[in-house]
Order: sequence, then C-alpha cells, then structure tokens
Amino acid sequence: MELSKIVYLPLNKIHEMKEHLSLEPGDWYFLDGDIGAGKTTLIQSLFPDITSPTFNYIHQTSWECWNIIHMDFYRLESQDTLKNMGLDMYFNPATITFVEWFDKITDEKLFWSLVPKPVRCIKISLIPMDNMREYHIDYFNLNS
Repeated sequence: MELSKIVYLPLNKIHEMKEHLSLEPGDWYFLDGDIGAGKTTLIQSLFPDITSPTFNYIHQTSWECWNIIHMDFYRLESQDTLKNMGLDMYFNPATITFVEWFDKITDEKLFWSLVPKPVRCIKISLIPMDNMREYHIDYFNLNS
C-alpha cells in the first residue's frame, strides 16, 4: 500500500478521485481542508446520494451494496455532544466512513478507539488557478 500520494485535479474532474482511492468496506477517510476546499463535494462525487450532515453531525446512506457514513463535526461545540450521540452504533466493518473536521474531536477514548484499522487522511488545498485542488492522501494507523 502506498503511504502517501498527491493528486491534482480541477473541480470539474473531481469524480476521477475514485481512481486514486481503494474504497472498500471498513475504510475510514478523514478529510481536512479549509471551508470551501471541497470536502463534501469530494464525498458527493464518489457517492451522489450523500448530503452534508453539518447540522446533525452524521448522515448515513446506502450506495450499491455499501453502507456509507458521512460525519461532519464543524459545528461540534462540546465533547459531551459526542458522548450522547451513540457513535458506537455507527461503526461496523461493512461501512465506508468519511469524517470532516475530525480535529474538533479531542476525546480520544470515546472516538479514536472505535476506529478499527488504518485510516486515510485527505488534505484538500485550493490552488488559485483553473479551480484546481491538491489532494494529499496519507495512510496511517491510529491503533499502532
């Protein structure tokens, strides 16, 4: 497995990111980037039925034979909110999980211990020419 790769794509070709991701049940993708960088747009290009869960934190849907979970913690104000969500019911090996604004989560015992295997972090950066995006994909293991 590659430990790191960088992909450059214009926003109108974002659907081509599928070629650069393995996308298998059990995968976790942490998406990092400024507001407007294209985190939700990337997920929607991979799975068109996904909507942004910004106001309710979690959106779960099915796509073909997969379960997809999209978590967005941008508006997370309290770690107590996380504790009351029942997050463990969302984690299973048949699901592909995307997490936006994961840096808002500071309760490691509650959240990070639920992540079952290595994750992929995709840092999205805007490039000020031709509406380009840089996708820096890193693979790392939180449980090692």
